[in-house]
Parts: sequence; structure tokens; C-alpha cells
Amino acid sequence: MQTRDALKQLQKDMRRELDGELFFFPEADGVKGFYGDGKVWFIAPKPSLQSEFPTRHDELLYGTLKEYGLANAHITDISKIQGKADNGIPEEELEQNRPFLEREIEILQPELLVTVGNGAKTALEKLDIALIIERNHIRHYSWASRWGHEEEFEDDVAQIAEIAKAREIHHTC
Repeated sequence: MQTRDALKQLQKDMRRELDGELFFFPEADGVKGFYGDGKVWFIAPKPSLQSEFPTRHDELLYGTLKEYGLANAHITDISKIQGKADNGIPEEELEQNRPFLEREIEILQPELLVTVGNGAKTALEKLDIALIIERNHIRHYSWASRWGHEEEFEDDVAQIAEIAKAREIHHTC
């Protein structure tokens, strides 16, 4: 099964098996979002209760990834269920999403996981999966956009692009 087809099937399975409103990063402005099949992943904790895409926060993320040659990176959330994550993702929700995240990893076989924000870092540590994959951590793009730290976020992404280049991690499968 082709990568894109496998991701579409995974999305279908999640929509059928998970309760709540789900969100998957769409393709936009040359950035592939959830359908990115590169070996670099950007993984956030969980989608907010946004009603529209793109927000100014999303525009910062997508624009920065495109600028630094990471438009084909896979962008995902640990939990696909929209909602507040102020106090982290509840354990039950983490466990409910675990098999889908494991399948996502199996399909794409990333070489570099980049946790976006402290919530993603904490949740991924709790799940204790994909430990053999190199991980890095950056500020969350919505935090950077909200508080005027866009330059710091852009610097974080630039460093990830340099790490990928130095380690010859290809941006595509």
C-alpha cells in the first residue's frame, strides 16, 4: 500500500474509532501537513478547538517549514481529538490514541521526531514509544505567535533543518 493510501486508511480508522471532533493538518501552501511523508516529523500534543484553518499560528508553522525546506515533513498530533490541553492530555485519551500513533510511525518510519511544545514532549515520554528515533524539542508555534516570539520559533525550525541536513535525514521517503 502506498504511503498516502495508508495514511488515508489510518485517518478513516481514527474517524471511526475515536470519539470527538478530529483534526489532521491539511495540505496548504505547498506544505503537506498530515500527508507529509518526509523522515522529519513535527508532533504537537493535540489540536485546539479552532474553527477555521489557517489561523495566524498555522500560517507561522507552515510558512516557516516551507522557508526552511521542510514542506514535506509530516505534521501530526499525539491525540487527534480537538480540545483543551492546558493540563496535558488525559491518560485515557493518550492510551486511546496510542495504537494510531504507533501505526503512523510504522507507516512513515521517521528518523527525527520534533516535539512541538512541552505538552507533546511530556505526552510522548508518557507513551514511551519510538525511543530509538532521535528526538528534538521546539517551542510551540501558537505560543510563539501569541506572545511575539516568532523569531525564536523560526530559529528553532532552522536548527532542525540543519540537524536533518547534517545527519543526512532526507525530507522525503
